[in-house]
Amino acid sequence: MVQQTIFHESWWLDIAAPDGWDVASVVSGGEVMASIPWVRSRSLNMPAMITPALCRVLHPVVVVRGNKKESVNRALLGLVGDLIDSLPAADFSQFVLGPDWTDALAWQTRGFRARPLYTYVTHPPRDDAALLDQIRDTTRRVIRRAREALTLEDVSGEAFTELYARFLGDARPYFSLDRIALLHAATTARDQGRAIVARDATGQVHSAVFMVWDAHNLYYFMTTRDPERAHAGAVAMLVVEAMGEAARRGLCFDFDGITTPERLRFMVNFGGTVATRMIVERTSPLYDAASGIRRVARRLRGKSLVLAD
Repeated sequence: MVQQTIFHESWWLDIAAPDGWDVASVVSGGEVMASIPWVRSRSLNMPAMITPALCRVLHPVVVVRGNKKESVNRALLGLVGDLIDSLPAADFSQFVLGPDWTDALAWQTRGFRARPLYTYVTHPPRDDAALLDQIRDTTRRVIRRAREALTLEDVSGEAFTELYARFLGDARPYFSLDRIALLHAATTARDQGRAIVARDATGQVHSAVFMVWDAHNLYYFMTTRDPERAHAGAVAMLVVEAMGEAARRGLCFDFDGITTPERLRFMVNFGGTVATRMIVERTSPLYDAASGIRRVARRLRGKSLVLAD
């Protein structure tokens, strides 16, 4: 059985996809054998199904029974294929498959393109000394200095949102910030989330994290730091706290995506292994044509600006 995540929960989707979502399913003998949430959207002013920014993965949840690998694989391909066929028509469709999925074969047979998105995962030990021992020496020393200068404190969703917005500066967020406090309230009410900050003796917040978890994984979901004053070990200190939370709950710790070379260099200091999230996308000919026209228009605008200079 492919595991359901916190991002599949109806209460999470109600917050992360306020414009609407639905579920496609395959039923056999009165039992739901496969299902996947899909989120309504628009892309290039055309109908789209997307994985929202606040849903890190959104893959099928499938029930497959059997002892032989051949029969299990065949059943899985059949169920996922039927599930994809049951999805409504859209000019752009995108889903992010979690690390439980070893390939995207069923999606590719239905015209989807696949590309990898990587993350780091680890099963941290419960003992703090053992946890620190798996971390790179230089990073461990920085964390120890941070622990001497900073203390950790749980904060509200509203406080985390205010810090996140402030530390963003002039940068634009890729989601509505008002969703953060709603998700924090929903997760903490279910004992599935926690927001903490690293604060110095003067009350200055150096960094903050909002972590969430389900029955299998703890996600280092959102993090922010003061770009001007943050202690060199402030973020690493929060990572260790989040890893400790995962260890106490017997969960896998997920760094929640490698998005930049700098983030990769930071992650490898904590041990763990690379895991793959597979992005699958399908577009219509009309969407491809509109997307091509937009790319050409952007290039032409760029050349015009160069000529004007």
